[in-house]
Formats: sequence, structure tokens, C-alpha cells
Amino acid sequence: MHDQRVKQLERHFREAGLAHHDAFQETDGVDPDWPKWYADYLLERVSGLVGQDLSFNELVYLIESAEEDRADSQSDAEIPDIFKNTAETIGKPLTTTTIDPKGNVKNRIEHVKTVEFGMGRATLPLPASPVK
Repeated sequence: MHDQRVKQLERHFREAGLAHHDAFQETDGVDPDWPKWYADYLLERVSGLVGQDLSFNELVYLIESAEEDRADSQSDAEIPDIFKNTAETIGKPLTTTTIDPKGNVKNRIEHVKTVEFGMGRATLPLPASPVK
């Protein structure tokens, strides 16, 4: 049960990240009050999952005091768990994608487990003229 609640919390935070990204696209993600925005978005979604009713201010405090996952590949001896799957993909093809001349995806084979950080998939712009 605990693992299920943790997964639900993770999903809500990923969704909040996507929603925040969409809401602040015009400002290139700049939002000095981001903890309040996240708390407003998440309050009803997470209160029952943490086993107590949280107030808006309590959730803002928890978000502000949460530890950020960071890693420096040059100096850190240990990679945080959140980055381990990504580190294992270095130098390996992630996908093989077949596209038609108009850029429509015809087939996509995932070679490694992709990691979602709440920002969606990367897409590459196709050139204006056909690729030969």
C-alpha cells in the first residue's frame, strides 16, 4: 500500500511539473512563487495520500524545504537514484525510429527504459527538405 501511495504522489508531482511548464511557457519557466503554484495545484490531490489534511501553508513549507536531487558527474562518487537509469544509457541508442518522408513516425523501438522527469518527450524538428 505504501508503494502505491508513493507512486501516486510521484505521478501527481510529475503532472504538476507538466502543468507548471505549460502555464509558464511564455516566461520561459520563470515563476518566483513556484512553491505556491505547486501547492495550489497539488493540495487536493495529495492531502489524502499523505495520511492527513494539509493546509495550503503547510504544503508550501514542505515543498520549499524538500531536498533537491542534484548530481555532479565530475565530482560526485555516488549518483542519486533518480539519475541512475539515465546514466546507464550514456553511449547507447535510446530508440530506433522509422519515419516517412513527411515526418510521420511509422515505427519506434525503445532500446532502453526511458526516464520521465515530468517534461515530456524530446522532439527534433525535421528539415524543410526531404532527408535522403
